[in-house]
Amino acid sequence: MTSSVNRIAAVWSEPDRVVHLLVDGVALVDTIAPGREPWSNSAPKAAESPFSHKHVETFARQWLAGYRDASVRANDELEPGELELSVCSFCADLQCGSFAVWMRREGSVVLWERPHWAINMTRWRDELEPGDDPEECKEAHSPADDLDPVGWFPATLTFDAAEYDAAMEEVEGLMLAHPWPEHPIEPPSVWKRWFKRR
Repeated sequence: MTSSVNRIAAVWSEPDRVVHLLVDGVALVDTIAPGREPWSNSAPKAAESPFSHKHVETFARQWLAGYRDASVRANDELEPGELELSVCSFCADLQCGSFAVWMRREGSVVLWERPHWAINMTRWRDELEPGDDPEECKEAHSPADDLDPVGWFPATLTFDAAEYDAAMEEVEGLMLAHPWPEHPIEPPSVWKRWFKRR
């Protein structure tokens, strides 16, 4: 275990209508996708906090449950203990790309380890052709270029468990203070124009 402890907190961003998790004072999505612009096609798609009003409240609550307890599936398509730190900014679908870590509790600390691109293993295995090497194919699903946060995101983040739990309480409190709309926030104008043409 490392001797340095990372700080974690939650804040509300009114312009984005999202609860951001801050790690060492920086929003997670800004670490994962530096210089991102919400709804931008140039930013990595997995550049949105799962606690955004763009996504259905039920999903946000599911994600929060997984952040609190490693035995809970934060998303039905993930393994217990696997957390999506950022999701597709358009639809939050796992197949679009979700940047994830493995979470575990060890004594008085919470660890986020082994950053990776999450994939739905069941759907992924169904796509394999006879003779495909599963490990080779799994690697092919992960981006491997200069824009890939796996290259710069810390291999392990260590949080004081009490501060971590307080941050998750902050997330819940901010979700209650800024109620979700009945329907997710409307899509950007580029999407509206695309649907009108159909």
